[in-house]
Amino acid sequence: MENMGKNFAINLNVNISFVTRFLGALIGLCIFMAFVRGFYIYTTGNNTEDSLLMKFNMDFEQTLPTYVSTINLFIASALLALVSKFKRSIQDKYWLHWSILSFGFLFLSIDESISLHELLVDSVILDLFNISEQFHIGSSILILSCAVISILFFSKFVLHLPNKTKVRFIISGVIFVFGAAGMEAIGGYILSDGYQKVAYNIGVIIEESLEMTGVLLFIRAVLYYIKENLLEITPLFSKASEIPTEIPHSNKTRVAVQEEQLVQGS
Repeated sequence: MENMGKNFAINLNVNISFVTRFLGALIGLCIFMAFVRGFYIYTTGNNTEDSLLMKFNMDFEQTLPTYVSTINLFIASALLALVSKFKRSIQDKYWLHWSILSFGFLFLSIDESISLHELLVDSVILDLFNISEQFHIGSSILILSCAVISILFFSKFVLHLPNKTKVRFIISGVIFVFGAAGMEAIGGYILSDGYQKVAYNIGVIIEESLEMTGVLLFIRAVLYYIKENLLEITPLFSKASEIPTEIPHSNKTRVAVQEEQLVQGS
C-alpha cells in the first residue's frame, strides 16, 4: 500500500464531441478564410499584408491559422504529459514513450510559431544533400527522416495499444505526415516550376489543412484513450490516501482492477 501513495488517478470530465467540434470549427474557419483570401488576391491583385484577410495567410507566421495550430499542438502535448505521468506512477514500461511524444508535440508547438525547423533545413539538410534551395524540399526530407525514426522507435509502443487507439493514432499520423511532407514536396515542385501563385496557394492551404486535421484527430484519439482506458472517478492527481477504498465495479478501469489485484496479492 505504501507504493500506492505515489500513484494518482485521472478524472477528465471533458465532452470529447464538443472539443472536437469546437477545434474543428476553428480549423474550418481558418481554411475557409484562407480560400477567401486567395480569391480576393486573385480577383483584385491586391497582395498587401495589411488587411484583415491577410491574417489568414497559411504560409506566414503570426496569423490565425498559426495560432490555432500552435494551441492544438500544445493541447496534444499536455494530454500526452498527463498520460505519461499516470503511466509512470503505475510503472508502466511505456511511460517514457508517452513522455517523448509529449516533448515532441511541445517542440512542434514552439516550431509552429517561430519556425525552428527552417534553421535546421537551411543550415544542415540543404548542405548535407547538396540540394538547391529553389526546390524547397529540405523540409520534406527532414519530416520524412523524423517519421522513419519515429516508426522504428514507437512501433512496439503503437502495437501494444488497444486496437481502437492504434487505428486512431495511425490515421492521424498518416494524415499529418502526408500534409507536412507530401504537400510540402508538391509545393516545392510548383515553386521550382515558375511559381504558379494560384496552384501554390491552394497547395499551402491543403498542406496546412491536413496538418491541422491530423493533430485534431490525434487530440481526439488521446482523449478517447484516457476515457476508455485510464478514467477514474477520483480527483485529478489525487493521492492514494484520497482514493475511495470502495469503487463501484462498473466504474473500474482495467488499470484500477490490475492495481487492486496487485495490492491484494501483496
